[in-house]
Amino acid sequence: TKRIVGACEAAWRIFGFILHNRSIAVTCLTVHLEGKDEVSFDIRNPSAALIKTSKLLRYMNCPAGEEFDSLKFCDYYERYMEGTRPTKDSVPHPDGQHHIWLRKRGEMLARLNWVRQGMTERFFFRLILAEFPVRSFAEARTVKGVTYSTYHAAAKALGLADDDKEYHLAMKEAA
Repeated sequence: TKRIVGACEAAWRIFGFILHNRSIAVTCLTVHLEGKDEVSFDIRNPSAALIKTSKLLRYMNCPAGEEFDSLKFCDYYERYMEGTRPTKDSVPHPDGQHHIWLRKRGEMLARLNWVRQGMTERFFFRLILAEFPVRSFAEARTVKGVTYSTYHAAAKALGLADDDKEYHLAMKEAA
């Protein structure tokens, strides 16, 4: 049999990079505003949709404690695993349906789904989630004890909005 090796593959082989058997699991985290989460369910069992929660809501409602309070949205899903069945070292999630345990093997890369800037409130909420640990939607709008009416105002107060920084963050993330 014949095999064609392209320029990219040849360069990787010359430099000794690993070409296969190596991948990192990636999970995409959806950002939604309060009361606007999307739920998928089986049409044969529509009542199951009532008990499902989004990853964002499970993150916000994770158990209280020093180990969880300092975690950003992405960090939580990179460091911990969730499941509906308990394991010997799992912690029950406050929602009563999930269990949480520390990831022991393998790597997980968590990424926030892209939100276009035209979706203003959701865009700025995403910026806040990417930079700070948040335990509720109201906490995301609270900066130094002041609760702002919008995520845009909170992002401004945090220094994430209305200067070149938000564009630099968007370019950095895209890269």
